[in-house]
Amino acid sequence: MAENTKPPKTAVIDASFILSYCLPDEKNDSVNLIIDSFTKGTTNFISSPLLLFEVCNALYMAVRRKRLSRDYAETMVQNILLFDIVFIPMQFSEVFSLAAEQGITVYDASYVWIAQNKHVPLLTLDRSLARIALSI
Repeated sequence: MAENTKPPKTAVIDASFILSYCLPDEKNDSVNLIIDSFTKGTTNFISSPLLLFEVCNALYMAVRRKRLSRDYAETMVQNILLFDIVFIPMQFSEVFSLAAEQGITVYDASYVWIAQNKHVPLLTLDRSLARIALSI
């Protein structure tokens, strides 16, 4: 996201994006700008119900790999649970088809599917996923 670009009004948020906020060694100014917009109520986040599983698992793995303390990770999980993210029900057959067509995981396809169906941007730090979301 360019520095002079305004944060979107509504966007799909994926695990890579939110993990950049959670993991001290992956901080990103653009992510922080959009999270700040979200906490101020000017940006709304929607996502796949898988988001919390992916984020919690990544934080757990960071603890196991000694990248984070357990206390810090648990605090981040509690903070994320307080985020007012709207979780969109999936049409799993459509998500599966999208994954197969694009050669991506069903998890990633769920985020792209929401962005496609809701006509909103996908916030991701996965460049190939971002390209797919923009090309559909």
